[in-house]
Amino acid sequence: MLLSELLKAIDYISITGKTNLEIGYLAYDSRQAGSGCLFVAIEGFQTDGHIYIDGAVDSGASAIVVEKDVEVPPGVTVVKVSDARKTLALMADKFYGHPAKNMTMVGVTGTNGKTTTTHLVAAIWKRAGVKPGIIGTISNYIGDKIFPVNNTTPESLDLQKLLSDMVSEGVRGVAMEVSSHALSLNRVAGVDFDLAIFTNITQDHLDFHGNMENYLAAKAKLFQTDIRNAVINGDDPASAELIRVCRGKVYTYAIDSDADVIARILKSPLGGWALQY
Repeated sequence: MLLSELLKAIDYISITGKTNLEIGYLAYDSRQAGSGCLFVAIEGFQTDGHIYIDGAVDSGASAIVVEKDVEVPPGVTVVKVSDARKTLALMADKFYGHPAKNMTMVGVTGTNGKTTTTHLVAAIWKRAGVKPGIIGTISNYIGDKIFPVNNTTPESLDLQKLLSDMVSEGVRGVAMEVSSHALSLNRVAGVDFDLAIFTNITQDHLDFHGNMENYLAAKAKLFQTDIRNAVINGDDPASAELIRVCRGKVYTYAIDSDADVIARILKSPLGGWALQY
């Protein structure tokens, strides 16, 4: 794909060099850079991708995306942006042909219950004859095939490659755990979710977010995308804020609160609850 085509997916500050370059693949790890590569320099928490630009160029990268002013050899195109993480996500979505648009996308966020919820959604699809995909904390699934994971939500480039593979494998619905980290770091930018589900929020990940307000604000980003529908736990005090900012039609569920769907506990044996809806 030409760099000029990839640039249509993003906002940029400046471009130095040619844009009619053929881009064979994208990379955010300089060790993966090679001939025809577009290298995106991301400033992370442990290191800064900008210090590896020389290595990426020496390996053959023909274009780089940066947030800082850098010097590169003649013939290397430099694209300067304000947010390299978001740029990587949007370029990856463009490069892989917007794979999420070809499947029903369900995003599940919350402190607890994400894995269980994604597997329940996938089981419903499977029973209905729809080949499901799961992107989760423990494993990723393409139908019955299981793949290991490194992050709760993959880095955006890896996510778009996975979604593209799912399309190729005939997956029609994807149930995806969407972590607050991923939302804060724009890993799911460019993914069009059809449905967003909120399970709950408790004091967790505050080492990253700093306080509960920031933690909730991160999760709220999922509901501020152009989703069609949302399913929200009405028993959680945070539900009011998520309902307020949600852009899609909201359906609530609860046990103790008034909601669209209310569960009643019929019995609570040692083996698990028996509920009636």
